Amino acid sequence: MPLADAMSDGLGECFHCFPPDVPVGAKRCQVLVDGRWADDFLLEWQRGADGRWKGRVNYRHDAGRREELLDQDRLRPG
Repeated sequence: MPLADAMSDGLGECFHCFPPDVPVGAKRCQVLVDGRWADDFLLEWQRGADGRWKGRVNYRHDAGRREELLDQDRLRPG
């Protein structure tokens, strides 16, 4: 839910939807974590030495968040 919609419904920022320290240019994406697709943030793309794309992502993990470089097979548009 966009923050403007949440606020018009009387809600505030949610830790999972609007985590701290996510750069302004981050894009929504889906990350394959533990066999399921989760909505999260793509921070940047990088091409690896193997020619494959890797995405640096910020995603939910356990009770917090994790930043990691993941292979293109574990990422899709959000």
